[in-house]
Amino acid sequence: MSISVPDPDELMESHVVDEPNDDFDLNNANDMDEDFGPSNAVLLPNASVEEDAHDSNSEQQTTHLVNTVPIDLDSLSQNYTGYALMNRLIFIADTCPPLQKDAILMLINYVVQNTMNVSMYVNAFSRLDSLRNSGQISSSRAGCAETNSGSANPPASVPNIGMHSQCDSQWIESTMAKAQAHLDVLLTEFKLQKDDGVKESTRRALDDLFQHRVQMGHLQDALKLFGKGMREYCTSPKHIIQMLLNWVEVAIHAGQWFDLGPLCGQIEHAIGNHQEICF
Repeated sequence: MSISVPDPDELMESHVVDEPNDDFDLNNANDMDEDFGPSNAVLLPNASVEEDAHDSNSEQQTTHLVNTVPIDLDSLSQNYTGYALMNRLIFIADTCPPLQKDAILMLINYVVQNTMNVSMYVNAFSRLDSLRNSGQISSSRAGCAETNSGSANPPASVPNIGMHSQCDSQWIESTMAKAQAHLDVLLTEFKLQKDDGVKESTRRALDDLFQHRVQMGHLQDALKLFGKGMREYCTSPKHIIQMLLNWVEVAIHAGQWFDLGPLCGQIEHAIGNHQEICF
């Protein structure tokens, strides 16, 4: 799917995204501590939905189920990583009953092996428990090779359900501790680089902090970094373009669609400036 990019001048007149350095105090890193300091909260999935909300939104939230299996999960895992893969697996689990169990198991396995995203892990196990409670999969190790939908030969990249028979609280605790410890190190490094006044080193420190926030599943905190002066530390058009591309990618994963048009306009403008410099 291609995104049509309108004229950047017209676009920026009609809607302007807040500039990343508008509210950033270059002489004070305390605001960074407050906004990006330790956060141990785990976003647990809602166990129930209020009746009135369900009734009012039932028509808009209709899910179209696909009972055929046109997707190869192995191929999917080879072509996508990160949220691009995880969001697709969630979509498949929600819309394709024959692949529901395999998609959830692949999601759990990917989260454990490649991320520090505790909230995604808990969400995936909530979905797996729902399948167990509905009788679509067996709770016993012996009966887990096949679901009621008939998926007797799961993809090679899908682990046996016995590997994830229950939510691993020890993994959750250790992952949260490691993630928070590394976050503290990155925040300290950012302060040191900022105090030294070297823009390129500070930009790299902010980028490391951004990537770690994404790994933890803290997309909103990652996006806040763009509003706290990241552009101020970009020393070349290439860095600005990469920063904006990262901004667009995470905004997509976070569902902030309204910002994409203006951001694409800014990327086009930055690329134009870069080409003028090069040629």
